[in-house]
Amino acid sequence: MPTVRSTQRLTFLGDDQWQAEWGFSVPAEEAAAIGLKTSSPAVLMSTEKTFIQYTNYPVNRERAKEQHFHQYNQLVAHIRRMNLVPGQVMLKEVVAYTLKNGTRQVYCILRIPVTEN
Repeated sequence: MPTVRSTQRLTFLGDDQWQAEWGFSVPAEEAAAIGLKTSSPAVLMSTEKTFIQYTNYPVNRERAKEQHFHQYNQLVAHIRRMNLVPGQVMLKEVVAYTLKNGTRQVYCILRIPVTEN
């Protein structure tokens, strides 16, 4: 049985805005092992040239969308500083949420395909 992860597919819309769609992700090797095929609306993300960032940050419920978009835009800016071109679609795999002293923290893995400039 493959390990399914809670994942958001983020599509860059321009002007620092992202469209977020919740779903699940399955590692390709696990999907292949059980014969799971990719068909719409599922997508296969190449990991050949992918920038991966393990991150966590506090999230205020009233400003969550703004805070998430800020994190994604920081990642894209970092990729560009390395003379790489980020793809239009990013995957955000949520590892955990915690709540301590009233502060909600998200722990996640961001994956975005890149090409060389």
